Order: sequence, then C-alpha cells, then structure tokens
Amino acid sequence: MMKKVLLFCLLLVSEYMDAQTTIQLNVDATRVVYNPLYHKAYVAVKDKDPQYSKSILQIDPITGTVEKSITLPQIPFIIRQSHDLKCLYVSYQYEPDILKIDLENILESGNLNTDNFDELDFAVVGSDINTIIVFRGDGGYPDDLVMYKNGVLQPRQESNISDYFSALCMKNDGSRLYAHNRISSGFDGRLVSILDDGIEFYVKTWDYMMPNYGFVKNNNDLVYNESG
Repeated sequence: MMKKVLLFCLLLVSEYMDAQTTIQLNVDATRVVYNPLYHKAYVAVKDKDPQYSKSILQIDPITGTVEKSITLPQIPFIIRQSHDLKCLYVSYQYEPDILKIDLENILESGNLNTDNFDELDFAVVGSDINTIIVFRGDGGYPDDLVMYKNGVLQPRQESNISDYFSALCMKNDGSRLYAHNRISSGFDGRLVSILDDGIEFYVKTWDYMMPNYGFVKNNNDLVYNESG
C-alpha cells in the first residue's frame, strides 16, 4: 500500500507569515527532513513508488510541488543534514556507502565507503561537514562505532558494542552525541565523546526508555524515541 507523507513545516522566517501548513503527497517514503535554510523538504523514497522509485525529492512545502529529484542506485535508508544545512547525507540499507548531496545545486558531491560494513546509523559532526560518525554493522547488528574524517577511518573506536547500541542523535548545536540501544531489551543510552582522533563512550545517560526498537530523536538534551 502506498504511504502518504505529511509534511508539517513551521514557517517562522521573516519573509513568510507565521503559519503551519500541511501538505499531503502520495509517495512511498522512508524519511522526511525540513531544511530551514533553503525552505525545502527532502524526502527519501523507497523502491515501490511508481514515479520516484529509489529517489531523493526536493519539495516546496508551501505548494507540495516536487521541484527536483535524484535517482539513487539503492533504496535510501537514512538521511541526515549537515549542521550548516548545506549538505544532505544518504545511506542505503545493508550497503557500505553514504552519499553526500550539495543542496544548493542538488548534485552528488561525494561518497563515503565504510569498508564493507553497512551503516546502522550515522551522524555528521557539527563543526566539520566532512567528519561523520557511523555505527557499522552486518545484517542489522552492530559491530563498532567509528569516525571518518574526509573519508579516512580514525584510530580511536568503540568496538565492544555488547549492548547493541546502534542509533545516534546529535544535540541541535552539534556539541553532544548520544548513542541508543535500539535492537534489544536494554534500551539504555550513552553520551559519546567526540575526539580529534575518533570517539569513545563517555557516561551512561539513561537506563531505560519506553520500549523502542528504532531510532531516537532529540531537542537539545531531551532525547526521546520515535513514538514520542
């Protein structure tokens, strides 16, 4: 069944009236993000969609118009924006690549290969759009948490992921990174230290969350699961 994507965009920019708009589109989507710099929504579309199969769409959230699209070689899984909002990063499920898209021109501008590991989740470091932290795994299970700088794997890593940490969320200003256990019954979380030569788990930040076999989101230091 085709999924309907509802784009809720709070337009709190001076050139727009303060208003909330709801746009309904019939696309088979996995993820939706809103970009306040360009005032656009970006949608990752799965392979069953009859018109936009395996694509990233740029949508005008005022009119619901699909303005541009990029067809991808695989089904997009996770999309993340850089903290300067000028780049979009796209991973594929069970594939060892993360694609970088320049949002000003909607062009592919780079690709990170994660050494034959698939990406369970990833985050872009706030101070450097070319530094990416990745939960790498195999078949949906975590293997390690690593950092790449300009495509180069950094030496300091977390390889003992015995608690099945596999989801990441970054504080709004890019200063803190949280890791969450999303595939076992523990549901605990840790603060991740971002270092010059890699990463390390710092302290346990919560012991229990509402059962959430999925990703987490955050509003600054408030971390919550996708069900709210």
